[in-house]
Amino acid sequence: MIQVRFWGVRGSIPCPGPQSMKYGGNTACIELRFPEVNRHIIIDAGSGIRELAGHMMAHDLPRGPISTEIYLSHTHWDHIMGFPFFVPAYIPGTKIKVFGPVTYEDDPLEEVVGGQMKYRYFPVNMGELAASIEYKRLREEPN
Repeated sequence: MIQVRFWGVRGSIPCPGPQSMKYGGNTACIELRFPEVNRHIIIDAGSGIRELAGHMMAHDLPRGPISTEIYLSHTHWDHIMGFPFFVPAYIPGTKIKVFGPVTYEDDPLEEVVGGQMKYRYFPVNMGELAASIEYKRLREEPN
């Protein structure tokens, strides 16, 4: 059985407020859980990943180190903006694999995701994260 939860479905920018109460105001983040095989997948790291992180800290961390895969559909801001707030990335023992497409200017995926964590934008840089983070680029293959 697969469990699916939408933590964010908005585009461009988060929009909290009364008008977004029905569907939420966070940007793209979908969680897939496969309890039978203990596998956890996150699709996109928009602002919704912050709330997902809180859920994981409360429900998953007490059972042991967190291991997850994050698949980025593309690297626009609204699909990566939540990564700096993904608390499991700050926890020693956490294992994260980030899969993403070849980027616009062919920059390494870790630079695209980590670029938002440069000191001029964010007080913690990628080198300070305690989790083991591995980046894998996905490429389209011809039929």
